[in-house]
Amino acid sequence: MIRVFLDTNILVSASFWKGSSYQITMKIIDGEILGFTTSEILQEYRIVLKRDFDLSEEEIDKRVERLLEFLEIVSPTKSLDIIKDYPPDNKVLDGAVETRVDYIVTYDAKHLLKLKEFRGIKFVPPEEFLKILNK
Repeated sequence: MIRVFLDTNILVSASFWKGSSYQITMKIIDGEILGFTTSEILQEYRIVLKRDFDLSEEEIDKRVERLLEFLEIVSPTKSLDIIKDYPPDNKVLDGAVETRVDYIVTYDAKHLLKLKEFRGIKFVPPEEFLKILNK
C-alpha cells in the first residue's frame, strides 16, 4: 500500500476546501493509502488555523481530533539538516524518513518540491499525487 506524508499546507487545504488535498485525505479515510504526519506538523496546523483563520480553540481541537482519526502520528527519532535555506522544513523530512513513506505531498515549492526526491521519497503537489494514484 502507498504510504504518504502530509505537510501542514495539505492539512490546512483539506480542512477548508474540497480540492486535491481533500481528495487525498478521503483516500486515506477509505483505506486506499496510508497517511502519516507528526505532532510537530499538527502543532503548526493549530498555529495556522488560529493565526490565519481565527478559529476558536474548540474548533481547532475538533479539526485536530478529526485528523487523528485517520492519520498515523509519528515521533521522529532523528533530525536531518538537509534544507539549509529554511531549516524548519526539515521536520517534514524527519517524519517522512522515519515512516519510510513513498511520497511527501506538499504545496511548498520553495523548499520541499524543488528537492524532487530524497532517499527514495518523492516530493509531489497534491494534484500530481492524485494523477499517480489514478494510473
